[in-house]
Amino acid sequence: MSKEVLAIDIDEVLFPFLDHFIAYHNSEYATKYSKEEFKSYDFSTVLGGSILETVQRVYEIQYKMEQDLIEPINQSKEAIDKLSSKFDLSVITARHPQFEPTTNLWLNKHYGEVIKSTSYIGNAAVMEKPRTKAEVCQEIGAVCLIDDSLNHVFECAKIGIKAIIFGEYPWNQTDYLPANIVRCPDWPSVLSELSV
Repeated sequence: MSKEVLAIDIDEVLFPFLDHFIAYHNSEYATKYSKEEFKSYDFSTVLGGSILETVQRVYEIQYKMEQDLIEPINQSKEAIDKLSSKFDLSVITARHPQFEPTTNLWLNKHYGEVIKSTSYIGNAAVMEKPRTKAEVCQEIGAVCLIDDSLNHVFECAKIGIKAIIFGEYPWNQTDYLPANIVRCPDWPSVLSELSV
């Protein structure tokens, strides 16, 4: 019997990208940013400059980041292992496809072979006609997306796909969530929501 497909984001759901981006940026550019300042995951709203310049800076830091030394989000390894017994797990990320090799190495190191597929949709600022996560969820038949982005979960909700907004981050606060979106502040609450 085949399992249902569960789609999962990487950054801020499995991988603590912003913490390491801020630490590197503060060290490299003598800034003093804190996570609380990032009310949007569009970093240009904090760093200034154009979206394209910001994306280029993010990519520069992502290349220099020693990803293999970075530990996953708290309790995600145990949760992913448990979820794999009930679902086929598929990662969908807005990381640019150029980061696929290093990202896949990190995923394999920490989660082994339980991740069945990965999709790299990239950033609309530097990609011509990127697919949305909702489109990818439809293509792979995902029953639910776990993501920290309101935009991605709202797109899924519009087409009838359940979504879990992950975390209590400054950039994903809202007074309204559609009926098929649930907020889970951490991985134990995700497991509870998905009855695992």
